[in-house]
Amino acid sequence: MLLSNPVKNNTISLQANITGILQVNIYNLKGQELLKTTINNTATGARHSLSLPTVKSGMYILHVTDVRNRYSFKVLLQ
Repeated sequence: MLLSNPVKNNTISLQANITGILQVNIYNLKGQELLKTTINNTATGARHSLSLPTVKSGMYILHVTDVRNRYSFKVLLQ
């Protein structure tokens, strides 16, 4: 799902392995939600980019939820 880590240029790249609606949330390490978005993934293997221009460098938590599962990733923004 997460294509590169650490992340450069404040753009997170995701590749979805299923079709359907994906809920994406990004949190700082204090648990504060920084981004909440929905992606309508229409093709298996499609790539999506999430731009975070105002987020400072550091460690963050990325949650991606589909109809069956919830995935969590530690993301380092450089």
